[in-house]
Amino acid sequence: MEINGYRLGRKIAETEFCSVHNALDLATSKTVSVRIFNPRLMQHPGFCAGFSRFADSLLGERLGVMVALLQYEASKTACYAVTDYFPCLPLLQAQAVQMPAKALLQGGIEIAATIDLLHQRDLVHGALRPGNLFFNDQMKVTLGLGTNRPEGEGSRPPPIDSAMAALYLPPEGGDGPAADYYALGISLHQLLFGHPPFDEQNPRLQHQQKQKLLARFSSDGHEDLLPLFQALLHPDPKQRIGNSEDFWQAANACGYHLLQPPFKAAAPPPPRETPPAEPAVPSPPPARPAPSSSSEMLAEEKPEPPEDGSEPSRKPVLIAGGIAAAMAVALLAWFLMTADTDSGTRTPQAVTASAADTPDAATAPRPDEKPAPT
Repeated sequence: MEINGYRLGRKIAETEFCSVHNALDLATSKTVSVRIFNPRLMQHPGFCAGFSRFADSLLGERLGVMVALLQYEASKTACYAVTDYFPCLPLLQAQAVQMPAKALLQGGIEIAATIDLLHQRDLVHGALRPGNLFFNDQMKVTLGLGTNRPEGEGSRPPPIDSAMAALYLPPEGGDGPAADYYALGISLHQLLFGHPPFDEQNPRLQHQQKQKLLARFSSDGHEDLLPLFQALLHPDPKQRIGNSEDFWQAANACGYHLLQPPFKAAAPPPPRETPPAEPAVPSPPPARPAPSSSSEMLAEEKPEPPEDGSEPSRKPVLIAGGIAAAMAVALLAWFLMTADTDSGTRTPQAVTASAADTPDAATAPRPDEKPAPT
């Protein structure tokens, strides 16, 4: 198969879904990886539609430990995906790989955390297989692309390998989130022990083994992991491990001190608390106009009656009355001193003179008379 803009190199892996090739990006001269899907899957419209939704959601993004998708095409004539290059060795043989149990379980936690991120986007991986897990020399895992659940009319695409496809399906069937964790349990068992937990090749008999959990667990020094695999392969999806946090707790309960899941989705923001209503502050009374007369001042000075019903004190009223009277006298005196009369302007001495100092009217000389000579 030829892909425009890329030169395909050697095949590095193959599963029932696709073959994986190294390729050269002719525009950038960088090495990439290309997954070419099986032609039988390409003919199924539901598979192409499901993978298209999967690819559209992840295009240009590295989600968890899953390889980043750079370009894709999903049609009846061509169905492939171009991803980042990663120098990892595929583990797709059914023979014993003899990986350290702790390193494998830590990789399983990272895969589970990545699966959780997919499930939060309403996507499933759908292709968890040993041949789709890649480990480098430091045992760091890279998860290959998934296929998602099929969409559109029609049933599931016909399996490429009936026995292999049936092995990774849970006893309840389906291809939802619970099926991803069941396939993860099968894959980890294969990588750790070198064989699947169920040895029946007949799909019907194998299904019976799954329903009764008649797994052929190995007893070669990893008996402590039996509770973990029983929880991953539980026939009841409600009791099966279904998230990375449960996986981590179950593995630690087996005696493995593993790191917590590294890829946790952001917690939803806490609900906004409505602040308590502040007590209403009474508005100040409107400003009253300044009094324009002494009577208004006296009216304003009148106290309110006490709440206990006793007689209000009259002292403020008497004091106010005295002040008003004094002001009236002062105003009258000032008026008398400044008023004009027939004899001219009066002075304070004229106003304040006593009766003894005032000459008698009979003896006082007239204005037109001359005083008598002495």
